[in-house]
Amino acid sequence: MTIVKRSRLGLALAGGLLTSASVPPFGWWPLAVVGLGLLPMAVEGVGRRTRFIRGLAFAAGLYVPSLWWLTQFSLPGALVISSIEMVITALCLALLTPTPWRSGSVATVCATAAALVAADALRSLWPFGGLPLGGIDLGQADGPFAAHVTFGGRLLLIGTVALLGGLLVHAVRYRRADVRAGARAGGLAALCLVATALVHVLPNGTHSVRNLRIAIVQGSGPLGVRSTDSGQEAAYVAHVAATKLIKKPVDLVLWPENVINVANFATSVKRQEIGRLAADLHAPIVAGVVEDDPDPARFLNFSIVVGPNGDVGDGRTTRYDKVRRVPFGEVVYFRSFLKKFSSDLPKTDMRPGTKPGVIVTPFGPIALIISYEGFFDDRARSGVRAGGQALFIPTNASSYTSSHVPTQQVAAARLRARETGRFVAQAAPTGISAVITPTGHIVTRSAIQQRVALQATITLRRGLTPYARFNDVPALALFTMIGSTANLTARQRKRTSRT
Repeated sequence: MTIVKRSRLGLALAGGLLTSASVPPFGWWPLAVVGLGLLPMAVEGVGRRTRFIRGLAFAAGLYVPSLWWLTQFSLPGALVISSIEMVITALCLALLTPTPWRSGSVATVCATAAALVAADALRSLWPFGGLPLGGIDLGQADGPFAAHVTFGGRLLLIGTVALLGGLLVHAVRYRRADVRAGARAGGLAALCLVATALVHVLPNGTHSVRNLRIAIVQGSGPLGVRSTDSGQEAAYVAHVAATKLIKKPVDLVLWPENVINVANFATSVKRQEIGRLAADLHAPIVAGVVEDDPDPARFLNFSIVVGPNGDVGDGRTTRYDKVRRVPFGEVVYFRSFLKKFSSDLPKTDMRPGTKPGVIVTPFGPIALIISYEGFFDDRARSGVRAGGQALFIPTNASSYTSSHVPTQQVAAARLRARETGRFVAQAAPTGISAVITPTGHIVTRSAIQQRVALQATITLRRGLTPYARFNDVPALALFTMIGSTANLTARQRKRTSRT
């Protein structure tokens, strides 16, 4: 391997590490622009095999740090998921970027951005129902480019940042050696910035309905506690105590995911206890429940609206069962194989729900998704399209001892708020709980391991944003066109250079 090859491999790894530094808990979003800008330089002018290897290096730099938290839940699962994420990214870079007629072409920059969009679209769908974790989009939740998700979702966001980064690096790189090439790249980068300015001022298609006074309960407790541990009873007691911190008046109360762990919620004492809390507050409580399934190898995970005296309405429209399961956490794939290497696998699998993420409350329908589902734009979109006027995200990151998962969940919630044009309320037993505006601004948030009842007034909203209406189709169409044009241009120029 030559020094040049080594340097380009290192460039790919450096690009991935810089991009990873933009992902929470680090959150240095400008570094992704630089990191993604280095990637076209690393994959230009070489064959597919070399592009694949350099793509692996980039993906390792991105996903190993951003997904390190998975090792705290399941080491075998972490290895499987990280490897799949890396291979998907490397394959798309190998297959969808061209071997140009010369190094440093704008075509390579455009094709690389399109390849990253394709990789993220693929990993959102396959395998295990999709793995959109630790990605480029989360690193932009606090930056100016996040506004793109209102119109084209995270695929438009990823493509825009990758395209802008590549064009800026290209413009700087060739500003003297090839003035025309540098000017061309700079002009296209300026168009990306103009598009970013526009999405900040265009209307999002939603309108206000009424105000709602909400309280988010965070009971706190030790970190590193799983939902199956004996510490769950202490977590329940802590949340009862935190609920008593709520100041009246309040309209609706949100508890985190799986704080209540019972054999049968309908017949449990805890249902009546929560009903008494609701009666005292004169406000329904949306409670997160883990319940035994008739199949001993399964369990249920749902949120349900509990009114005074334990009233749960019809129990159908007031309840949402989690649909998306955490791979190797709530469902163990290849169980018979993996148990040969680990005795720490979860013993039971979650039975998934089948309905859109929405619950009916006395104040109107509320979109609701649970924990891991917050990383999936399609789950939030399903609740809003079913009539949800705000978005609730009960979650539980108490299994982890680091801040990676809580901070990434907040970043994902901020993107979901912009995509749906809804206020978001996120509740976590040990943090981070937050209230987020439709523009992704955090109104209030808790600290990790803080016992608190966050209270805020949110606005219920109706209408659909362009992204909620059209989902990923416009972004996929745009970057398919960009990638196809870039590859076609590269092939034509390559043929011309040979004649």
